[in-house]
Amino acid sequence: MAFRDYVTCMRLAFVLEHFRPGAGGAEGYAVAVADGLARRGHEVHVVARDGAAMPGLCFHPTPTGSLAAASANLDALVIDWGLRVPADLHRLGGGVSQVFHRYNRLSRGPCGRWLARARVMLSPQKRREMRREEQLLAAPRGRLLAVSEFVACQVREVVPAAASRLVVLHNGVDTARFNPPDAAARRARRRAELGFTPEQVVFLFLAHNPRLKNAALLYRVFRALHPRLPNLRLLALGKHRPGPAAPWLVHAGTVSDPVDAYLAADTLLHPTFYDACANVALEAAAAGLPVVSSDLNGSAELFTQDQDGLVLPVAFHPRPEVDAQWSQAVERLAGDAAYRHRLGSAARDLAARHTLDRYLDQFEALLTPAAP
Repeated sequence: MAFRDYVTCMRLAFVLEHFRPGAGGAEGYAVAVADGLARRGHEVHVVARDGAAMPGLCFHPTPTGSLAAASANLDALVIDWGLRVPADLHRLGGGVSQVFHRYNRLSRGPCGRWLARARVMLSPQKRREMRREEQLLAAPRGRLLAVSEFVACQVREVVPAAASRLVVLHNGVDTARFNPPDAAARRARRRAELGFTPEQVVFLFLAHNPRLKNAALLYRVFRALHPRLPNLRLLALGKHRPGPAAPWLVHAGTVSDPVDAYLAADTLLHPTFYDACANVALEAAAAGLPVVSSDLNGSAELFTQDQDGLVLPVAFHPRPEVDAQWSQAVERLAGDAAYRHRLGSAARDLAARHTLDRYLDQFEALLTPAAP
């Protein structure tokens, strides 16, 4: 039997908290992978606390405490989208909680870090979550799929014995969606809707959690640069305004489809304090945008410095040094259209090497050794 003939007969059960078609970020990626595998002929079941059904998928709404039992009863190969239940494959899309909490504290001042650490250590729910994750990482059953080497290092730190069951597979991106044939027309239309003039250089910032994604750094950089570079604009998308109103800031709120935001922008800025493997960086690359990411983002591992992107520090260095590096990058990108074009073109080539179809090929190959 050929490999493709074999893999089309798998019965799969995805287990996750939320399954919402149309969502972005991690939830949207779970939907894309489940849908992609169903389109390839697999029988795909989704066990989630809440969400919505999709054509071609069997959706099982299940209370959180019953996720393990519900997935076990399906007699399927269980894919745990996180570290929630015993499974044949754990995809570690958010990393390991105790390490995440440590990086999350970097977004706060000294007193805030101490209080945040105390809240985690004094929370019975957080302690149970961390113990459960350690138990699942240490259990002999189940392969571990880290979405970046950044996450793989977290696993090795917390449970060194889990290293033998660990494999790294970065996310993929739907390059056709983020580089549509009518990109130029959509760019012009969206920029006009947002009030941008042709000479303005638009930097994009996407974040539902502006503090964790480090909006404060961008405020310091743009506030310092704007008097000398009045055509600078920061287009912010997300549930919350990243900070007070400013002449260089345009907050567009939330959108169901971010494609037009990428097309309207000239560069993506992602100075996050933590991302296991930020899809936003790959999506922007697929749209042909230069990407400036922090070094605490797993997908930044895919970029080659000053060739198809820029990777800069946001922590573990003095703040003036960090601000200076980001300021220099923004100023150069704002003033050199040829430089933006070179980085953006190379970024699109990088995205073409990390497509969603390629990801699904490799994901299937990981599932096959454990297939029923």
